Amino acid sequence: MFELKINRSLATLEAVKRELLSKLPTVKSSHRCEALGRALGYASYSAARTASKCPTEPVLVNGAAFQEYLKQHGFRVSPSILHRAVAKVALADVVAANEHLSVWGVGFGRSQRKPDGDWENARERYARFKVSVRRMHFLRGRGAGLGRAL
Repeated sequence: MFELKINRSLATLEAVKRELLSKLPTVKSSHRCEALGRALGYASYSAARTASKCPTEPVLVNGAAFQEYLKQHGFRVSPSILHRAVAKVALADVVAANEHLSVWGVGFGRSQRKPDGDWENARERYARFKVSVRRMHFLRGRGAGLGRAL
């Protein structure tokens, strides 16, 4: 069974709301918002906003509740629209929290050309990453003992 959870916060709620606007522009704003509130397990969007002011544990996203609310108001919508919107916001949160995350992994950016014109290999790329992390931690005042950690 598909299960999707998302961190509960006002910023997350607003981001999902923006995503839904871009995917469902013909659905009335109040219907989108209320359907989102139902999908997060609340009786209304207002209740979801109030609960999001003091975030605790992630909430389960219920696509069927979203779909059912919109169906009652004359809109045929797949729950996958909500799931994709929530997943996009969740992934953006992960990327924001992990500044060294890239499509190549954590801390591995794209290979760069060396001064001689050759491409750096994986070992050289990793060494470049270690240096940049040490520099970042040093500049933030957390340089002590970092040489052993990396």
